[in-house]
Amino acid sequence: MGGELVHTKRDGTQVVVASRWSLQRDQEGRPAGVLETNNDITERKRAEETLRRSEAYLAESQRLTYTGSWALNVASRRMIHASEELLRLFGFDPQRAFRRWTNSSSAFTPTIEPERANGSSDQSGKEREANGLPSRSAGGALRYIYS
Repeated sequence: MGGELVHTKRDGTQVVVASRWSLQRDQEGRPAGVLETNNDITERKRAEETLRRSEAYLAESQRLTYTGSWALNVASRRMIHASEELLRLFGFDPQRAFRRWTNSSSAFTPTIEPERANGSSDQSGKEREANGLPSRSAGGALRYIYS
């Protein structure tokens, strides 16, 4: 049996420990004592909290600026990360879409408007760069991708 506990050291500082308990028996099989081991995991818990806070700040900044991020394994063409805001921008449910992409062979591939994908537009290169690459979201809405 085990769990996490907060212990107070002699100097008054608190530490988080991963604690494990094991019932010890005598030669006749009767309970004789409990062996307890504790490992200090305070730094790991602090690092986990720092990471959670950083991820929350990133998600909030993406939400406020309407930007998203993703990572793709090029060799397998499988999505390995997609931010919730990226999924929302393309009309997908963030709670369901990523599982579908990671379990299929089709990577995240928004539908690019054909005339723009080929570069055969009457706009100059600078105008295309300023206007973004048009794409259709899951619901059919027109979105623009900027890089």
